[in-house]
Amino acid sequence: MALAVAAALIVVGMILVSKSETSTLANGVYVYFTLPGHMVLTTQLVSLSLTLGCFAAFFLVAGQRPEDRAALMNSGLTDLRRVLLAYSIYRHACTSSAAWTGVPPG
Repeated sequence: MALAVAAALIVVGMILVSKSETSTLANGVYVYFTLPGHMVLTTQLVSLSLTLGCFAAFFLVAGQRPEDRAALMNSGLTDLRRVLLAYSIYRHACTSSAAWTGVPPG
């Protein structure tokens, strides 16, 4: 499954993304090989395709049953929720500090 998704993404990426676009986006490019029509296979394309293929397979397996999907999302998002809570408290403290302390923002 992961390899099939990765292969499909590589083919689509080779058709849609040129060497110059990859170089612009990634600040450098290593080309494995070039095909006619400006199609290139790059390290960045292979890496991205394999990563997304693995995620697709993981979520396909993990998302078969609704209760498993809910458990996965709850456990996976716990740390993110904590970080966002801490960040929102920090931002509120930063924007309200002048009113609380009487010291103008620096």
